Parts: sequence; structure tokens; C-alpha cells
Amino acid sequence: MQSNQSFPIRALRGRHQRLRDTGCAVALSAILLSGAGVGVANAQPHSGLQLSEINEASHPYSTWNCARQPIKTRMVGRSLEVRVGEESRFLLPAVSASGARYVAPGDADTEFWSKGGQANVTWSGVALPICAQEGTLVTPVRASGNEPFWSIDYDGWQITLSEPGRPEQQFTQVEQSPSAYGWTLQTTEGRPSVRVNITEAVCQDNMSGQLYPYTVTLNMNEQTHQGCGGDPARLLQGATWQLKTVGETAVTVAAHLEFLADNRLAGSDGCNRLMGRYELSGEGIRFSQLAGTRMACAPEIMKQADTIGRLLADVHRFAFDDSGALLLETSADTLRLVAE
Repeated sequence: MQSNQSFPIRALRGRHQRLRDTGCAVALSAILLSGAGVGVANAQPHSGLQLSEINEASHPYSTWNCARQPIKTRMVGRSLEVRVGEESRFLLPAVSASGARYVAPGDADTEFWSKGGQANVTWSGVALPICAQEGTLVTPVRASGNEPFWSIDYDGWQITLSEPGRPEQQFTQVEQSPSAYGWTLQTTEGRPSVRVNITEAVCQDNMSGQLYPYTVTLNMNEQTHQGCGGDPARLLQGATWQLKTVGETAVTVAAHLEFLADNRLAGSDGCNRLMGRYELSGEGIRFSQLAGTRMACAPEIMKQADTIGRLLADVHRFAFDDSGALLLETSADTLRLVAE
């Protein structure tokens, strides 16, 4: 049996992850909302407001990765500026039972709620995938390996180790530290001593063929075991996947797919909007409840749309080629999509 295969996840990140450097930004409206005055340097004060310039040197951004979608945040006075793609909004503090919660004034459907290094973000009513501050391990995380079979669950505080024929073991004292390519988890009490190395590199399970975002190494009892971990959906979420080819044929009209955070599928077949659901399992990926609008288009566009709909219903596996393009495999053809 071959060992699990992996390759750097960073190779899969394309233009959808590049954020335009905005340079100097003026945040007058945000600070007025938060109770302090900010405007263009050298502007004349009005009604006692103090005006000053806001730029990335004085107010640097933090980067959060919502699966493949990067966003940026920074504090400007009491306001939180959130940038998603090319759009920037200023959110104000809101009441929360825990963590730090910010809501857009007059728009309760735009929210940023962070707890530690993770955040739930809703943008105009659309929930983004779980966002993790750059360098933060997304938890809970599960990892497993084959021959010998093992699995671990880590919730950010403790590790639960499972092995066939043995009772579960829990390690409540765990030190998490960053490494050159990911993170290291080390138990500090109990036996056996457990060390888990998690690398941000796509890993393919050597039995099921399923892809995962992390390559994982378990060191225990002076033995090393290889495995894969993380949520496979994060390899797909947070990007707009533009369809480029069906088999060897290039598409003639733009079509795309989006894998949303709640297992909903959205997109277009070039003529009509698509919707449905997707499910990931050890056997691969399946689409269900596929539906679409019912617009009439030119015959050649309808032909492409019919082909896409028929193939999506037959998708059973996904993979990535060397360029990072997404391959949706069916029994007849392969759909090749590029993240943009």
C-alpha cells in the first residue's frame, strides 16, 4: 500500500486570493460612527472634530482565510473595517455572549464574530466558510491514517486518540505551536507521549482516494504514522470556479460553480442559474437536489447547459491537476474548473 500523497496547498491558491493593495484609505465615516473624527490630512476641523489620515502604516490589516477566500480586517477607532474582495465595510461593536462581535450599521446581515483566531462572517446575508486568522489552525480538526488504523480529534484544547481494539485515550494537556509549514501538537502529560505534526499540504487518503487540506504525522511509542486531516470542503469553498473545459472541449459561454459554507451549491450553466447541494464522503463527492432557472437561450448555449447539468448529476470524485485546477470526474467526462 502506498503512503498518503501530498502537495503544497499554497499551489492551489490563485487569483481569488490576491487582494489589491489599497494604499492610503480615508476612514472618516467609520470614525464618525464610532465617536471620533478622522478625515484627510490637513483638512480643516469642523465642530471640534480632529482629522487625521488613515493608512496601512498607521492601521495595518490582519488577513483571515475563509477557506480559499482571504479577507482583511483592521481596527479604526472603535470600528472594525472588513474587506472582502474589493469591497470594504465598517462594522460597529455589538453585544455578544462571548468573543468579539461587530455588525454593519443598518445591515444586520453583515457581521464579523471572532472567538480566538477563528471567526464567523456573514456578508450581505451570505455565510462565509469559517475564517481563520493567518497562521491559525482551524479547529476542531480530525485526522486519520491506515495500516495501522488510527484517528485523532483535536478541539483546540485536548486530543482524543482512537485505535481499533483499544479504548479511546484523552490527553487534556496539549501544547500547540506553529512550525515552518503548519502546526505541532505535543501532549505534556500521560502515556504514551503523543506528538502530531500538521502540515498545510493537500493529502490524498491511500485507501479511499479522498483529498484533505492537511498532511498529518502521528508520533507515538517511538513509531511514526502517516495520515490526512481537516475538512475536505475547505479545498473547494471560498472561490468561484470557472468552467473551462468539458472533456477536451472548451466551453463557449461562461459557466461557474460555487461551493457555499452550508453544503449548498450555486452557479451558472451559461444560460440559467444553478442551485443544489453537495456532499463529501470517503467515497468522493456527490451533487443532489440540482435545479435551475428556466430561461430560454440560443440553441448552442442550451446544448452546453444540458451537457453541464447531465454531467453534474454524475460527478463522483474531485481532484486537482498540477496547475491547481479543479477536476470533477464523471463516468463519461471530466469537468475542468479554475478558481477566480
